[in-house]
Amino acid sequence: MVNPHKESFNDSFRDKCLNINWFFSLLDTREKFDIRREDYNGLRPYLSYSMLTLEQIHKQNQIRIKFYKRKNTEELRLFSV
Repeated sequence: MVNPHKESFNDSFRDKCLNINWFFSLLDTREKFDIRREDYNGLRPYLSYSMLTLEQIHKQNQIRIKFYKRKNTEELRLFSV
């Protein structure tokens, strides 16, 4: 086992997507993978992130980044005067 995180993801992906779906074409495969990705990233809450989804966590981080950028630029203006 080289990377336990990748192995865990691969096992979960295999169990929850590959083992329960039949793929009839490349287009069908892409559609089913997109559905799985949307479920994994957008609908599934994570206990380690206080039951937030990955999309909610991403939005929170974007808001924090904007706040810190704005705060830092204001501080730079004060020191450059």
